[in-house]
Amino acid sequence: MNDGQLETLKEYGNDCLCIDSTHGLMAYGFQLTTLMILDDLRQRFPTIFALSNRYDTSVMKVIFKTIKNILGEEKLSPRVFLTDMDDTFYNAWCEVMGKVPLRLFCAWHVVRAWKKNLNAKIKSMEKQYSTYKILRTLLEESDKNAFEKMLPTCLNGLDTDPDLHDFVSYFKEHYIKNRKSWAYCYRQHAGININMSLERMHGTLKYIYIFKRPENASVG
Repeated sequence: MNDGQLETLKEYGNDCLCIDSTHGLMAYGFQLTTLMILDDLRQRFPTIFALSNRYDTSVMKVIFKTIKNILGEEKLSPRVFLTDMDDTFYNAWCEVMGKVPLRLFCAWHVVRAWKKNLNAKIKSMEKQYSTYKILRTLLEESDKNAFEKMLPTCLNGLDTDPDLHDFVSYFKEHYIKNRKSWAYCYRQHAGININMSLERMHGTLKYIYIFKRPENASVG
C-alpha cells in the first residue's frame, strides 16, 4: 500500500469496503486478496493488495491487524462490508476491527454459485435456464414486499418438479436466512451500484500479475 492508497482508505474506508480474493494469479498457489473502497463516484478503488499461500481466518486476521497497525490511531469502521458468501473475511474483520452494521454479498459470487449448482443438480439445460431466470428475477426485484411474496411462491413452484428438488433444497439451506445480504431490494439505500461486478477487476488483476510480470519471475 502506497501513501496515496493509504489516504484514500482513510478518506473513504468508513463508507463501504469491498474485499475479495483471486486464485491462480501467480505460481506456487499464491492468492491475492484485494481491499477496495468506493470513492465519491461510487467506483471501486483498490487500496491494499496482500499475497498469501493459504486462505483462512487466521491469515486474514494477520492481514487486518497489519492494516490496523498502519492506520495507527485512525479507526476504520465501514458502514457496509461487501464480500463473497464465505465467512472468512467477515469473521476475521469483526475479530480485529469490530462489527459492521451491514454485510452484503457480491452479486457476482452469488450468481456464480447459483450457476455452478444449477449445472450440478439439474440435468436438463432447459430447466437450468428457466430456473436461473426465476432466480435473477428474485435477485433484481427492488421492492421488499414484492420480493418477500415472490420468494416462497417461486420456491414452492420450483419444488413441484422432482428434477429441481435437489437444487431447491440447496437454495433453501444457503440463501433463505441470509436473503438480506444478496437481494437487491435490501441494498437500495446502501449507496452501492447493485450492478457492479468483480469480473472486470479480476480480469485486470490477472493481466497485471500474469502478463506484465517478467518471465520466470519468483516471488520474494
